[in-house]
Amino acid sequence: MTTLEAPAFAAQNTTWDAKANQNHGAAEETQKHSHQPAASSEHKHMQNVSVSISYSSPDDFRVTNEEIEQYIARGRELEPSKDLAWIDLAVEAEDVAIHYGYHAQPFERIRRITGYLVGTL
Repeated sequence: MTTLEAPAFAAQNTTWDAKANQNHGAAEETQKHSHQPAASSEHKHMQNVSVSISYSSPDDFRVTNEEIEQYIARGRELEPSKDLAWIDLAVEAEDVAIHYGYHAQPFERIRRITGYLVGTL
């Protein structure tokens, strides 16, 4: 499992989003011509946590709300001092890859004033 920090600049990254949308359109076009089933995805918001679920095929087992609640509880248990922001679930058949993201925490800056160390937020 990997613990990731949610980037502060994610909402501002519009150039990358536009390129990703172009590439996504090209991938959909390829899937139409190759007659392979397209992967599906779901987005939910539960307990103040954004949950993204991606399925590798239409035959994958669907993730229930009870399972999502357990994943949220586990994410909060893994890092009790951090605030859980998002969960990304990648489903392939019966396997689920889980990635947790946490809100960035403020840090204390230490600066030197006339020979003394002073901590500020």
